[in-house]
Amino acid sequence: MSIAEGLDSIKSQFNGMPKLFAESITQKCDLLADSPPNALALNLTQPYVFKSLIPLNSKGAQKTMNSKVTLHLDWDGLITKHDEEWDHKENLEGDDGLMGKLMAPRKKTDAKLVKKAMPSDPSKVSWDVDALAG
Repeated sequence: MSIAEGLDSIKSQFNGMPKLFAESITQKCDLLADSPPNALALNLTQPYVFKSLIPLNSKGAQKTMNSKVTLHLDWDGLITKHDEEWDHKENLEGDDGLMGKLMAPRKKTDAKLVKKAMPSDPSKVSWDVDALAG
């Protein structure tokens, strides 16, 4: 998981998912009644099937995540921030003790690397099957 800041970085994260995953299907998505003001909080169950590293296999390991996804909205109802808490556990930030200090810089660096490697404009993403396999 990474900490993506800004619209282009968030778009790059989503556009990069097909490069990692052979499948990702939403099994469950419920609106949580305790959503904060100006936000929508969702309970999301999503199995992710990784692409195989073995050349003739299209699918690799599978991991099902139950996440709390919070979409923060501005006064016009536009999304300003996207938080995802795996297993409904709060994301550790730099001020959350030793693990937060270790994890936050890695997550931010991961997001920056994805943004550099993956365009935020979906029309510029290669969906060629051969390119996806390599």
